[in-house]
Amino acid sequence: MLAPPTSGFIRFTTERDPQGSAPARLTPILLGGEHPVGFAPDWVYAHLDDVSPYGGLALAKPGNKVYRKVNDLFQILGIGVEDGVLVREDVLANVGTDRHGAEMLRAAFAGVVFDGRREDWSMVGEPRQALSSLSTDEAKTITFFTGGCLGGADVTIARTPSGTYPLVQSATSSGLKEELYSVSFEPGETLSFYERETMYRLAVNIVKLVRRLPGRKVRIRLDVPRGQYYLYTLDAHQNGLIKPGACIEWFDAVDKRNRMVVEHFRQVFHTLGVHADVLSTTDELSSVAEYLREEYRANHTPTLNDLVNVMRDSGDSLWEHALDPRVRERTKVGPLDSVKAFNATAYSLAVAREAEAGPTIEIDDPVERPIFEGADRLSKPLPWKLQACGVYPQSRFHPRTIGVKDRRFHLYRDDPGHEVVLNDPDGLTGRTDGEVIVLDDLLPELYPVL
Repeated sequence: MLAPPTSGFIRFTTERDPQGSAPARLTPILLGGEHPVGFAPDWVYAHLDDVSPYGGLALAKPGNKVYRKVNDLFQILGIGVEDGVLVREDVLANVGTDRHGAEMLRAAFAGVVFDGRREDWSMVGEPRQALSSLSTDEAKTITFFTGGCLGGADVTIARTPSGTYPLVQSATSSGLKEELYSVSFEPGETLSFYERETMYRLAVNIVKLVRRLPGRKVRIRLDVPRGQYYLYTLDAHQNGLIKPGACIEWFDAVDKRNRMVVEHFRQVFHTLGVHADVLSTTDELSSVAEYLREEYRANHTPTLNDLVNVMRDSGDSLWEHALDPRVRERTKVGPLDSVKAFNATAYSLAVAREAEAGPTIEIDDPVERPIFEGADRLSKPLPWKLQACGVYPQSRFHPRTIGVKDRRFHLYRDDPGHEVVLNDPDGLTGRTDGEVIVLDDLLPELYPVL
């Protein structure tokens, strides 16, 4: 068992060496003391009243902004101190450098304490405006919208004559210059730590809110990608670099992985006491997925424009709106000229579809903030407002890959694996320094519902 700290709170850094065979190293960090302090390559802890800059970054303004938004959300939901919830006046800040090498703030995370255990939330949107109907109509259903990606960088293997291609890291095969023999999840029968941690973290944060809304009708929508991953091989096939049969094998692997992730999500929610009847799934690109299968079986070579036409001909009003070049220019979401742009539109429209129907809270990984931002932009010209805001709980784990610099670290690309070696000479965790730990077993301890 992990020993709870006597003061402050613990976060973990992970370090993995992709060139070595040793397990990744897990180091606990005790936060809550001096302000501000850097505790990982791209993370800072600071107090809201500490206006001094950290490395040239003023953290007080963005910290106070997310602090206000979280408080606004709780006020709209009718959740307060009497429900065991407290918003702390300190933040975690994700920092980095822009393309010119200047320091920048990516996001600030407010400390939200549920029954004495802290979560760290970033937010997008204004809950007072977007969810205002909840304060006047207690009969309205609240939708919690969540999901997770498939596999991860280390378990998704795209084989080429020279080795492998970073297909899921690139989210496209447009940069491929050689034949792509096959794409698969390896191992195919076991979920990655990234997948398990993401699902557990997001589910726990949803349940912490649901349990404090006893009089509300709630539903939970799971958006786990399928057709989006099909499209990763579209450019390669169009360029003659992958055979149709290999694409279909990849589609089968995606479908299987999608089912595994959805089923695990359902199991986690069941374990946390959520009834199955409030859970449902969405599949924004199901028609595109089926179209691609049919085209490849017929040995045809579909283009991105063909997929655009599939959605345009579907009669779906949201897609008709989002495909309009004038709308895309006006809302500054950019032209629909790549697989990435098409997939980004699909992710954003899935959120917008729920928010059109009623009050929606997207609870997702922080790197998925652009999904909500795209939904917000695309909805601006519509006659209805986006009834939604985004909540992004930060992981307890702050990963790093040795030898990698100047990019944003994330479990999807920097997964430490299921087993790690504990680096805890100060005994912060109450475990033995040098002990081999199975990270999956820690999740209920690190993300307790209480």
